[in-house]
Amino acid sequence: MPFLKPDRRPQIRHPQGHPIDVIATFKKTGELKPLYFRVEDDRQERFIFMLSKAYERRNFNFVMTFECSYEAFGQQNFIVLLFDVTTNNWRIG
Repeated sequence: MPFLKPDRRPQIRHPQGHPIDVIATFKKTGELKPLYFRVEDDRQERFIFMLSKAYERRNFNFVMTFECSYEAFGQQNFIVLLFDVTTNNWRIG
């Protein structure tokens, strides 16, 4: 799956509570693991990033918290993703 790399470095912000799109996988045991996420930059351009690591930190009040790392434009970045089990929505934590 090719990813576009623009000539400029986008200003991608991670505002807390912002809804995002996530592609995740499920194991036979029911464990959830996020694989990709999509965010918008300051110009409303969408960027898809592959998560290199995703660890479930806690599961509290039907909200699963994942600490993730990904590489974007040559830099290693970290993000916290929240999955609300009751509404099936992903947000930035």
